[in-house]
Formats: sequence, structure tokens, C-alpha cells
Amino acid sequence: MRRHVRATLAAGDRTVDRSERRDAGMTMIEVVVAAVLLGVMAAVCTAALLQGQSTTVTNRSRVVAAHLAAREVDLVRERLAASSVAAQALVAEGVVTNAHPVTEGRDPGDPDGYRVDGMRYTVERAARARVLGSTSACEGGSTYATKLATEVEVTVTWEGMGTARPHVLRQLFAPHKSLAPRADLGLIAVAVGDDRHAPVPGVVARAVTAAGAVVATATTDSSGCAVLAVPADEVGTRYDVSLRSPGAAVHLDQANDPEPVQAVFGVRSSELSRTSFVYARAGTLVVHLAGGDADSRITLQRPDGLLTALEPDSDEVAGPEGTRFTATLWPGWWGVHPSPPEEVDPTSEYATVMLSAGGTTTLHLEAAGSTGPTPEAGP
Repeated sequence: MRRHVRATLAAGDRTVDRSERRDAGMTMIEVVVAAVLLGVMAAVCTAALLQGQSTTVTNRSRVVAAHLAAREVDLVRERLAASSVAAQALVAEGVVTNAHPVTEGRDPGDPDGYRVDGMRYTVERAARARVLGSTSACEGGSTYATKLATEVEVTVTWEGMGTARPHVLRQLFAPHKSLAPRADLGLIAVAVGDDRHAPVPGVVARAVTAAGAVVATATTDSSGCAVLAVPADEVGTRYDVSLRSPGAAVHLDQANDPEPVQAVFGVRSSELSRTSFVYARAGTLVVHLAGGDADSRITLQRPDGLLTALEPDSDEVAGPEGTRFTATLWPGWWGVHPSPPEEVDPTSEYATVMLSAGGTTTLHLEAAGSTGPTPEAGP
């Protein structure tokens, strides 16, 4: 009996000890594990919240951009409907930015002209002549000038858009309903490609009469094609078509002309004439001539073999790398000789450099008659 009582009391003590241990709380390891799990969950929730917020802002900005683009197209539609000459004027304007501000007190072209809910938007409009029934007039469009339509492209961007794509809206407008067939109107389709035969968009093309008057202006589209509507007759009229570089990037033809001109003969009324240009973004050549001075000249050999002289950048004293020469040139292989053309020995060799479109190549040479390291070209 006594042994049974003692056994019962001992079992009760062990039960009390286990209960006390359970009530003693969590260990340090358990606290750390719990903290880590809470941190991971918080990070996941925060990332999801931020992603959702960013998506919401982007979606809201895209909706506003769509409304702004539609508004610009509606304004263009009203302008084209109001006048039979509005289409030609619209095409002549080319690319226009922020033409119709929504912010009160802002002028056309003002960067802050489109502020909506504190967000700044940029609305860019491009208008081009398009021959109906043809993807590109430069590739075999209609021959009738009365089928000339107006293509309008509106691109809307906004600040902080990151990798989001801009909103683009394109609309094709038929000729004004009051326009009768123009017996005095002809078309010139101008195709512009670069040194790799890729289309060059954004190039301004102009049609100029023999007297020097500019009668039409257009901008090349994504296919590198611009259409000029010019006065013409049944006999045929001659026009000079010239190009101008798009934006700040310098473009040249193979003769290094930034504004090349081609004559188009026999432009007749109600017909489509065509011409084409090879017009690439220029490369930059920088030559350092060791041992040269302000009177030094060097010779450039064009890809077609013709020679031309290059003067120093300035009359200042030569720097530590020698006299500096800089030239903006057609992309391709060029030869450089450290002497002026009249002193170049026909049997002498030229240092050759490869100019890439939009790139800069540096060349180090020794002046003629001096000794030094071999010519070295840099990127």
C-alpha cells in the first residue's frame, strides 16, 4: 500500500514537471525561425503589393494615353474636314510634338502642355501622304494623284514609363470630299535607304522648282518612303528633290553630302514618279598627327578612290597626342595618309580604318618624314 502511494506521488511530480516545462515559453531557436518566416512573408507581400501598385499606375497611364491619342486624331479629323488644303499643310508640318495642350495656359510645343493627375505626357503626331491601294508608293502604288490619302500616326509617352511600350494610334484619312480630280497635280515617291539597304524613317524630303521655290515637303515613314504632291502638267515638269537629316543625327550620301539633291524629270499630272536615295548615318573619324602643326594637312581616300584634303580642327598649338583632325564621313573603309594630296606618293600605302554608322574611330599617325610607332587605330 505504501509503495503504491509513493509511486502515485512520483508520477504526479513528473506530470507537474512536464507541465511546468511547457509553460516555460519558446526557445531562442524557435524565436529566430519564427522571425525569419515572418520576414520572408512580409517581403513577398510587399513585393506583390508594389508590383500591383506599379501595374495599376501603368494601366491608368495607358488609359490616359489612349484618350490623349484619340483626342489628337479627332482634332486632325476636324481640321481635315474643314479645308481641302489641310491635308497638304498637315503633311508639310511633318512630326509635331504637343500640338494641342490640355493644360491651361500652356502653348503648343510646351513639354508641360499635357499634365493629367500630376503625370506629364508627350503627344507626338506625324502625318504622311499615302497612296491608296499600296503598302508603299515607293514600291508600286497607284499612278493616280486623286487617290492620295493622309496617314496620321500619334505616339503618346509618359514620364516614368520604364519598359512599358508607348501608346500608338494610326489613322488613314481619305481625300477631302470636295476635292475634284486634280489635273494639275503629280506625285513623287521618294525612297530612302541606308548603307545596308534598311529604310530610314523621319527624313525630310523637299521638292524644289528650277527657280528655287519649295513646293512640297514630306517625311519618310517606317518603310523609308515619302510622297510629294507637286504641280504638274501633261508635258512633264522637272523638280529637284533634296533630303535633310532626321533629328540631331547627321546623315550623308556616298559623296558626303548631308543634303543630297536628285533631279526628277517628266513629272506629269495624275501620275506617280519615283526616285531613291542611299542616305546613311555618318561615322566620325578622329586623327591625331604626331609631329604636325597648325599648317599640316592630311589626305583622305574615299571608298570610291577619290582623294580629299583635311584641315586641322583649329589653329591652336597641338596637344600631347599631336595635331587633331576630325571629319564626319560616309560609313565604310577609308584610307588616311599623313601628307596633303599634292605630296602623296602614288606608290605609298594608306592607313585604313573602318567607320561604322554613328560610331567614332580614332587613328594615330606620324607626320610625313618623322619616325615613330606604326599607325594605330582605336575604337
